[in-house]
Amino acid sequence: MRPPATTFIPNLLMILVWMLIYYLSGVVSLRFDDPQMHIAIVWFPAGVATAAFLRARWSLWPVLTVVFVLLNLLLDKPTLHNLPVKMFYAIIALPSSMAIAWIVRRFSRPDDDLNIITLWFIATLIISFLDALLFGIGFSLAGNISFSDVFWTGFVADITGIILATTVIMGFLNGRLRTTMQISWKNLLMGAAVWLVLVALTLWVFNGGARAFSVSHMITHNDSLIFAFTGIPIILAAFLTLFWGNRGGSIAMLTMSAIVIYYTDQGKGPFLFHGLRSGEPLLLVQSYLTASALLLVFLRVVTRNIGHYNTENGLQLRQQAIYQLNLNNGKLRWDNLPANLAAIHPQILNDKRKLLLQLHPEDQHKLAEHWQNTPLQQKLETISFRLQDTQGHWLRITDSGAVILEHQGALIILGNWSVSA
Repeated sequence: MRPPATTFIPNLLMILVWMLIYYLSGVVSLRFDDPQMHIAIVWFPAGVATAAFLRARWSLWPVLTVVFVLLNLLLDKPTLHNLPVKMFYAIIALPSSMAIAWIVRRFSRPDDDLNIITLWFIATLIISFLDALLFGIGFSLAGNISFSDVFWTGFVADITGIILATTVIMGFLNGRLRTTMQISWKNLLMGAAVWLVLVALTLWVFNGGARAFSVSHMITHNDSLIFAFTGIPIILAAFLTLFWGNRGGSIAMLTMSAIVIYYTDQGKGPFLFHGLRSGEPLLLVQSYLTASALLLVFLRVVTRNIGHYNTENGLQLRQQAIYQLNLNNGKLRWDNLPANLAAIHPQILNDKRKLLLQLHPEDQHKLAEHWQNTPLQQKLETISFRLQDTQGHWLRITDSGAVILEHQGALIILGNWSVSA
């Protein structure tokens, strides 16, 4: 079954949105370009590209690659004289993001958040290290730029851009890094109060208010105290994640990053130590924000999986529905339906054709091919797809352990769905 033609417009809109985010993140990153090495101290488009490749269908990867290369070229503002060199740089800026996304999608275990996060983090470290190593060697051989300067700047820029941007974007998209909490009015109001306090205290710490407080009260070791104040925004960001879920964490990181980077670039804040060279305070800020982002990501994993464990025996609970699909007439029978699937109208849930229409347009062909009448393949592969529930939310379903059997002259597929809300 081929994807429906109606997916063209959603795909086009999605690509346009990725283009806009990528370009704007590049403009922000170039604001912190090192004039001596011509290397951005932080490169957020690397994280945007990683998120895009993680989310997009494999068939859209070539389109996204071409689009991102052209945007890299546009951001670099080439002339006719240096166009070949700029094009080369625009192309080699993407393989690291593609490699990280490919590793996560190829080797991660479905519905295992800890495995996904750990694999993403390790892949980011290794790929960023190799990318910075190659860039450092290339730049040092091509000119008088120190290998150490290029390597460390590029390494930190890649890691920070990928971890920060990917964390924020995947949080807003509510994709694989997500929590299942429902946001009530109480949580909404409490989260709003926490966000306002987060903004106020982050402004106070990083615009010089904390330093002025320390000096005016004659507090000894004031640098240590001021540096300790930087932990307050992280704590508030964690509380916002608990109240608003992973979108709250993304809002917190976006808020913190904007305030912290802005004031540090203006020469204010707790990271302006004596003896630091130009650009080094921003490198410290990136480490601070990266550690904060990782904390929030692992907090998402913990809060999402708390409800998946039995408090008596510690075993993981899975929302698994067992189905039987009659390939002759397309009818389904279900057992052990969780509440979010049981709420779907039986006329939809028990009919193969109607159930396929309930899937995300990009995933309909995947399940249709999975349920093909192919008796030669007795055991079917594990697949994941998105199903819309009665509230309009997308459930991530993993179909695993399915087998094809013959019963009373009819071919039956027996399988189970693991549901992630």
